[in-house]
Amino acid sequence: MKKQVIISPNHGSFQQGFGQVNINIYWINENNQIHSHQEFCHFPQALELPNYYENWRQKYQALDKYQRGIINEDDETDEFISEAELMAEYIRDISECNKAFEYLRTRLNYWLNPVRQQLEKTLNIQPGDEINVVIHTENISSELTKQILPKLPWHWWDFFSENCFADVAVSFSNSEKFGSIYSEKMSALPRPKRVKILCILGDTTGIDVEADRRLLREISGAYCVFLRQPTRLEFFEFMTKERWDILFFSGHSETDKDSNTGLLYLNAEETLDIQEIREIIQAAINQYQGMKLAIFNSCDGLGLARQLADLDIAQIIVWREPVPDKIAQEFLKSFL
Repeated sequence: MKKQVIISPNHGSFQQGFGQVNINIYWINENNQIHSHQEFCHFPQALELPNYYENWRQKYQALDKYQRGIINEDDETDEFISEAELMAEYIRDISECNKAFEYLRTRLNYWLNPVRQQLEKTLNIQPGDEINVVIHTENISSELTKQILPKLPWHWWDFFSENCFADVAVSFSNSEKFGSIYSEKMSALPRPKRVKILCILGDTTGIDVEADRRLLREISGAYCVFLRQPTRLEFFEFMTKERWDILFFSGHSETDKDSNTGLLYLNAEETLDIQEIREIIQAAINQYQGMKLAIFNSCDGLGLARQLADLDIAQIIVWREPVPDKIAQEFLKSFL
């Protein structure tokens, strides 16, 4: 049975706790009828969670110096470091990063324990159930809490067992009514003859976006159009030229310090603030009956997702943190 759980913490913060958290549950029975149920729970204080996240983030990002297996020429060092010493340092830093993550995961699960117990009782999970959980963050008033909640490792919440197919997503949408509306809307859309993918291969500095192109070309039944390091004008023109089921971007991106918007590096000279193309994407969606999926296989993409959340795109996939080139390629391979 398919079930969707939408968890909406509203008024509250890590410092104060959340006195009332809305939980909306939707499920589809054997006759394809949609049912719903609402209940409430509370999240306690979690004063230390932002610190645990920040501690892990610093250790994770410090591993960037090992990405290509060499020491950056700009690093200030007075002595030669042997390969053995570098490997020992790498293993030590990996261990410290993993330890910091375990602390973060443990504290996250402790914090979520009340809602896990409540959901297990309400959902009566059976083997084979398909459960999708959505964390709705947009109505939170505390800016610190609002910024950190989407960055937490929700996929490591111990609510997700091996007995059911379960996944978790974060919603930046202003609407809380997407559960049943989403199901009805998607079922009404015509099935395309071929999946049409607009593939933007952006700035290639230090990364291999051609690996992504080779993977996309192998998709059976897909029609892919590739734009290699396009100009802004080329991107605008192709976006509105015809219907696209999937928008795919591979390259460099980043989120601004307030997590409000994201920047795409189209080529070595041009960048594009995702805010600049919101209306263009929405116009293309309206004209060609919807876009099913947007994938940004690039670093630090929460700002991209936040800007596109209110558009009529069914799902958006981004990386929450900087990601090594090889890991991004392995994700795409597995996902496709």
